[in-house]
Amino acid sequence: AHQSNSYHWESEAVSLQARFLAEMGRRREAMHILKDGITYDHTYGLPEEGSKLLGLAYLQCHQGDFPSCRDSALRTIDLDEDPDNLGQAGSLLARARDLRSARHVLAKLEALPNIPRTELAILRIRGEIELAQHRNSEAIKDLKSASGIATPKENRTYLADAYLRSGQTAPARQVLATTARRPANQFFYPLNDFVGVWTDSLFQFLSTAPVAERASLCSDASLYLAFRSHNDAPIQAQEMSQIRNEFRAPCQMK
Repeated sequence: AHQSNSYHWESEAVSLQARFLAEMGRRREAMHILKDGITYDHTYGLPEEGSKLLGLAYLQCHQGDFPSCRDSALRTIDLDEDPDNLGQAGSLLARARDLRSARHVLAKLEALPNIPRTELAILRIRGEIELAQHRNSEAIKDLKSASGIATPKENRTYLADAYLRSGQTAPARQVLATTARRPANQFFYPLNDFVGVWTDSLFQFLSTAPVAERASLCSDASLYLAFRSHNDAPIQAQEMSQIRNEFRAPCQMK
């Protein structure tokens, strides 16, 4: 039992390290650590393997590597048919443009007993499929319903994405503010398996701020720039330059 606990804590330490690296913008390192952790979990039969695969799939999708994202999402489905796992994996499959596999996951969920967590997963996947098909108003309706079922600490950036795609910046910013200003939820709440979401949300929150509001967001801008100061991807360097340029004058940044 002691040895089993040791394996578990080692696995949890890897997950937490990957989360911090992803939030810092060091995505390549985070993906490398997650891959090692997935191998470790698989070797010792640990249940954390599925969560790491979801984190890896999210980063792969974020980097535009849709084939790898699809493969990681499909692997986690084979490991765990829990509604929460299926909902997140199916959402990523839709983002990776594999709508056929996303619909297959949706059918699995629709065959399960109708409980709130299952309904949440169904609505999330349905909304992501609708987003992929540019049916934005339908997506907002389903993802808003999903958000209403989710627990207060859960990530709701899927709804913000839908609003932004529809050009509805104000409601998107309301959703993003909740995630951006509660980083502990992304680090420690077990239902949030996607990694790097906090600072991604913080960037979206800052970059969509009206000019008149920027002076009130200086602490948020400084926190984002400090946390992402050692990022490893050119696109993140572009994002940081954007925040510096937009907040330099109102926040009197050097």
